Amino acid sequence: MSVLSLDISISRPVKILIGVFFVLLLVFGIGMPMVNAQRAIREETQSARIEYLEALSLARDYQSLKQGKGKKSVVLNERLFPYVERITSRLKLARRIDYVRPENRTDDEGRIVEVVHVAFKGITLDEFVRFLYEIEVQKKEIYVKTITIKKDDKKNLNTQMTLQKVG
Repeated sequence: MSVLSLDISISRPVKILIGVFFVLLLVFGIGMPMVNAQRAIREETQSARIEYLEALSLARDYQSLKQGKGKKSVVLNERLFPYVERITSRLKLARRIDYVRPENRTDDEGRIVEVVHVAFKGITLDEFVRFLYEIEVQKKEIYVKTITIKKDDKKNLNTQMTLQKVG
């Protein structure tokens, strides 16, 4: 048996061309996909790091609020009805008020429960949110017992709500 031998002579420029072809094959076939994969991993890592830092910040804020170190609400030392009127005046909502009616009750434990019924017509969402913030967030002993919100023809709100303060 004879071994098949190929006695092919390849010129130097063709050998260089074949060598360049293999180098390019290695660079573009293996090297570039690895570089792209590393870039994608770096971007994912950076994104995860940012999300982690945001979560840590939120956790710190939550713990701070939970321990009472956050902005505390102020106790309301006045009656509910005058307070509601003062807030609507300060927020310049007087023209939007349909009615404000006070009502006082006594609960089963003998405490006085102040109730104020408030209705707005044509109030914008931004104005309404500011009003609710002033009423419910700033003063923790006041809460919204009932609320009804409807849109009018101009995409403003018509609202009716019952605010309550126990004390």
